[in-house]
Amino acid sequence: SFVSKTIESLLEDDTNVKVTGRICDVNTDRVLLKRCPHCDNNVEHTEMENVCDFCGEEFEEPKYTLFVNTTIEDETGEIQVTFYENLAEELIDMDKERVISLIEDGYGIEDKLEDLNGTTIEIIANVRFDGYNETNKLSTKKLLNKYL
Repeated sequence: SFVSKTIESLLEDDTNVKVTGRICDVNTDRVLLKRCPHCDNNVEHTEMENVCDFCGEEFEEPKYTLFVNTTIEDETGEIQVTFYENLAEELIDMDKERVISLIEDGYGIEDKLEDLNGTTIEIIANVRFDGYNETNKLSTKKLLNKYL
């Protein structure tokens, strides 16, 4: 069983906590990370197309990681929550291949992401301290529920 917590009561080393909140912000700027299929480093801004700046290997297609950054709120506060891969697919009801093709075709999925605002989600997550911004963030492990 999981301990349910309010956002305000989350601690830096909490793991497997159950948090319920309403999505109040979704970052629509970027939902795909491009990585080298050989060494897994980010190849977003490589100097030569399809050659990894880190390992020097050539690749035909980058490996894409799907992620959705949201902020959720409850009556005690708000916190940033990131959904990766299959959890991101679950959240937006769309598989990664579809997201990639929409973005490559120039359509994007901003509307789909903005539709998430106001959705209440119930998740199991780990708290991760972000030293750069000096705030706690949540890494989602399971999406239990999602409703308007």
